[in-house]
Amino acid sequence: MAVAGNFNFDDMLVMNNVSETMSKMDEVLDAMVLEFTGKFGEPYTYDYERLKEIPKHNRYTLWKDDIFPGRRRSTDSKIILGFEFYQAETEAYPLLFLSVMCNKRNSSYQKVKDAVHAVENFDYIDDDEGGSVWGWYEKPLSDFLPVENQLADIKEWFVSRMEELQSFKEKTVELKWQV
Repeated sequence: MAVAGNFNFDDMLVMNNVSETMSKMDEVLDAMVLEFTGKFGEPYTYDYERLKEIPKHNRYTLWKDDIFPGRRRSTDSKIILGFEFYQAETEAYPLLFLSVMCNKRNSSYQKVKDAVHAVENFDYIDDDEGGSVWGWYEKPLSDFLPVENQLADIKEWFVSRMEELQSFKEKTVELKWQV
């Protein structure tokens, strides 16, 4: 166990609760599919897609690929909604997020990058070393812990962010959104 390290007490808690936690995340994501589809098109729904996102990207999500023209691969541009399991050196906590992403391989990359940087309504903008630009809305899941009706409040937050992204889309028709 040299690569991943030894099991610890936190691992035992996660293993005992993983199914229940995933059911809660599924309930949230399933509640968002209709709204997401109405604004951005049908999300990817094949082959246990949400589970595959955990080891690949440290997130549990629904997404729509190929949102801008000029792709080499369908995954060169995406809208992603879900949970990110954020980790940094000094902190680790799950986030709710909605993002739009375009990879440098996409010929629309520079236009998307310029548009994302020109709009100040994103919580976070990143030009990562991998050659992608991200416009991102986020909120710590812990902000919803004291709320009585978490599902309704989380859904309201996601719907509000989708409306903001929809507004961004309407203001940037030159990007020729494919949604």
